[in-house]
Amino acid sequence: MNASTESLGFALACRVGWVLLHSLWQGALIGLAFGLVRLATHSAKLRYVAGCLALALLVAAPVAGFLTGWLPAPAIASSLAPAPAAGGVPFHWMEAGTASAGGAVEVFASRSAAFLARLAPVLAGLWLFGVLLCSCRLTRSFWRVRTIRTRAKESVDAGWLEVLNDLRCRLGISRPVGLIKSALVEVPAVIGWWRPVILLPAATLAGLAPSQLEAILAHELAHVRRLDYLVNAVQCVVETLLFYHPVVWWISRCVRDERENCCDDLVVEVCGDRVAYARALATLEESRVEVPRLAFAATGGSLLSRIRRLLGAADDRPGSVRQIGGLALLALGLVLIVLGVCLFVSSPSYQALARIKLERDLPDGPAMPYQRPATADPYFIQTEIATIRSAAVLDSVIASLDLNRQWGLRYRKDGALKTLETEALLRRRLALVPVRNTSLLEVRASGDDRAETARLANEIAQAYRAYRSRQREELTSASIRSLEERWKQQETSIREAQRNVDYLRDKLKIYDPSSGAEMSRPLLTTESLRRIESLRIETSAELVRDETLLNHLRELQRTNPAALVEILPVTAPDAYLSSLMEQMTVAHQRLVMVQQDYGPENLEVKKARESVTDLHGRITDRVSGIMLGLEAKVASTRESLEQMKKQVDEAMAMDISKASESAPYWKAKRELEEQEHFRQILDLKILSEKVDLPKTSMVEIIEPAVPPLCIVSPNRMQAASMIGLGVLLDILGLLLLRTSAPTRTPPKSATALGCPAC
Repeated sequence: MNASTESLGFALACRVGWVLLHSLWQGALIGLAFGLVRLATHSAKLRYVAGCLALALLVAAPVAGFLTGWLPAPAIASSLAPAPAAGGVPFHWMEAGTASAGGAVEVFASRSAAFLARLAPVLAGLWLFGVLLCSCRLTRSFWRVRTIRTRAKESVDAGWLEVLNDLRCRLGISRPVGLIKSALVEVPAVIGWWRPVILLPAATLAGLAPSQLEAILAHELAHVRRLDYLVNAVQCVVETLLFYHPVVWWISRCVRDERENCCDDLVVEVCGDRVAYARALATLEESRVEVPRLAFAATGGSLLSRIRRLLGAADDRPGSVRQIGGLALLALGLVLIVLGVCLFVSSPSYQALARIKLERDLPDGPAMPYQRPATADPYFIQTEIATIRSAAVLDSVIASLDLNRQWGLRYRKDGALKTLETEALLRRRLALVPVRNTSLLEVRASGDDRAETARLANEIAQAYRAYRSRQREELTSASIRSLEERWKQQETSIREAQRNVDYLRDKLKIYDPSSGAEMSRPLLTTESLRRIESLRIETSAELVRDETLLNHLRELQRTNPAALVEILPVTAPDAYLSSLMEQMTVAHQRLVMVQQDYGPENLEVKKARESVTDLHGRITDRVSGIMLGLEAKVASTRESLEQMKKQVDEAMAMDISKASESAPYWKAKRELEEQEHFRQILDLKILSEKVDLPKTSMVEIIEPAVPPLCIVSPNRMQAASMIGLGVLLDILGLLLLRTSAPTRTPPKSATALGCPAC
């Protein structure tokens, strides 16, 4: 029971410590974002809201990290460790200091993680102690404020109570607010949020004009209206929990400054006189001595910047730039100091190196003619690196060197490690680096023992060589057995296919040139069918052309015979018709001439007219004959085309019928030929696999590892340089923050602002 309780407490302390470490960079990012918002806007309300939101995020981020368990791998492993090793640290972290997962960067990262893992429980204890101290300070302030409120019993004049009630109504405050004189305060202050009371020192009533005192009361009522006392109480709790973070104190101070600016804006809005209010603040500051602030005083924040802002001369941008720069330098310096300390306190580490030559699995002899040339694999080296880091290789190394027992005695002290734990440690010690532009691979083993690192590097190289040889032999033997079984199955299939082919040939009586039987040849070969189809297309085109011409000529014969006579010699050339047309032309010319010479009643004229009439009749008869000839040609062409199509269809139907009857035979024969071809491929493949049996090693150890002489880490000079640079940056950051601070700020004391006293 005690052991389990201690283990749970240790895991909880580790988790809290890692949450605190993560809150450093989380707070830096939140502070940077808040600084950018301050640079981007001058609105006091926006800056105040941004500051409150930043404080809420500063608390929410660690709480969310603690509840959700979002932690780095070392913290999770430490929280699950059943029992710490020697010195109270789990063996995971003792070994992480000698890790070399991928070069110097990863070694340094793992060493830093190991140091922070050892530091996390200590940080949790220191944080708890600091919270207790700050809580005592906060409790003391709470009781001091409560005491002041209890002792403050002197009332003010009734006229000031009427002024207070009038201001309260103008500010929209429904709750009653008390007004009491107090000799324990030097400046006006507000105490409480549920039953707020304004404390006024006697010097304030005597030293301020009525209008100035009214502005001061309006300022305190503005705090009451905005519930600033309650918000400031939560702000004090945040400062108590995150007391170690400088960003929290900076943002908290900015929130208090912007809170006063927001109240100043309300005062100006209600009273309307900026100058009088600024004079009241100046008078109040002159009468104030260095005493602790008790609550939300009107002089909170930087009084000079408030007065300049009221008078319209505020410009806090350069100060904000210096503050952000100072915080950035401070954070960077802290990071460098932590990293330098981690590097400085880490244990010495050695690294042994063995070089191996990797070759791809290629046949020892020349490639077969059917084999394709091997293509380059761009991921070959990466694949082999993953193989070396796999359990298939590392398990043999663990078994050969008995690492489970040896490392269990060294790091756990309570027995042997599990193989998975040893594998994890071995992988962190192992680094595989390919040599550029070569096929060499460096096997680097790191550790705090020179001889052990050399043994690890050599054993890993030998285990990987044996694994590659064994894998190649197993794959090759299994491939040959599989091919031989497939060849037997293929031979059985060929014999069955041959019997089926012989049976179909005899049954269907098909002539095969290889068997000497008569084969049914097709009536139409492919070439004959192509020629007939071409002829049919030409004939069809000619038929369409003749039918179109015939229809057009018929239309002309019916509507315009004269035009038909003129067109016909061109569309259907005829020598006799052309001769008749020439004779008709000559006859017409003679008729015209004799009519001119002898008159219409002359005998020569009558003869010429009879000749023209005779020729016209002969031309008409000839045209009719040509038309009949064209009709006969079209009919003949159509009949020939139909006959040709009929014969082709009959021949194709007969060939299709015969082909369908013999199709099973030819299909079976094609299948037989394909199976025989596949058997030949199997023969060649089996022969090539037998030739490709491994005769040479694909992995060659070029340079065995020897015990190293020099320490690879830590670099003490580098660690000292980092620490020195971090200190210098922190000094510069503090100087920037100091120069950016206001000229005169209220003193800090145990009675900080915002202690609730309801």
